[in-house]
Amino acid sequence: MHKWSMVQTFLERQAAAGQTLTDHGFVGTFYLISNCLDQPGYLSMAQAYTLEENGHEIGGHTRTHPDLTTLPSAEQKVEICGGRTDLLDGGFKPPVSFAYPYGRFDASARAAVASCGFTNARTTLLNGPESLPPADAWATIATLYPVSTGPSVSQMKQTIIAAEAGGNKWVQILWHDIVTPSDPGWDDGYSQASSEFAAFLTWLQGEVGAGRVI
Repeated sequence: MHKWSMVQTFLERQAAAGQTLTDHGFVGTFYLISNCLDQPGYLSMAQAYTLEENGHEIGGHTRTHPDLTTLPSAEQKVEICGGRTDLLDGGFKPPVSFAYPYGRFDASARAAVASCGFTNARTTLLNGPESLPPADAWATIATLYPVSTGPSVSQMKQTIIAAEAGGNKWVQILWHDIVTPSDPGWDDGYSQASSEFAAFLTWLQGEVGAGRVI
C-alpha cells in the first residue's frame, strides 16, 4: 500500500489551493498559525472555515511560528497548546495533527505536542517517504525537494512511483504556497505554480484510479 497526502501551511492563496484539491477529489492538511488568521497576507477565518467544511484537515502550527528548540519548555507549551486552544475557540474541530515550525523539535516540544491533545506531528529534519505505520508518530517525515527549485511535477511523479515500488510508504508533500510566477515570494523553494499543482493532481487521480495510491 502506498499513501499520499499533501500538507500546507497558512498563506492566503492556499484558499484557492484547497479548492483545486476539492475539484480533483482530494483533501489536504492545512497547518495554521493561530495568530496569523485574519492578518494581511494570511488565511482569513472565513477561508479556513471553508477549507474545513470542504473536508480538509485543520492542523496546528503554534501561535506565532517560533523555532521551538530556542524556547524553554513552558513557552513551548504556550505556543503549542495555545495555538490549538485558539483553533478550538475559533470553532474548528479539535486539531489532531501538528507541524513543528521549521521542522525543528526537541524532547520537551515533543512532550508538549502529546500533552496538548495532538495525536501526531510532522518534521522536516529528515527526508521521506515515511513508513506505514510511521516509525514515530511524533516525528513523521515529509518528502523534501531542493529549495533552489521547489517541487516540480516530474520530481513529484518520481517520488510517488518510487514509493509505489517500495510498498507501505507514506509520501507527505509540503507546500508553503500555490502561486503564479507573478506572485511575490513565489520562488521560496516550498511553493509551486498553480498550473503545475493542478497537473500533478490530475496525474495522481490516475494513480488512485489504478489502485496504486490511496
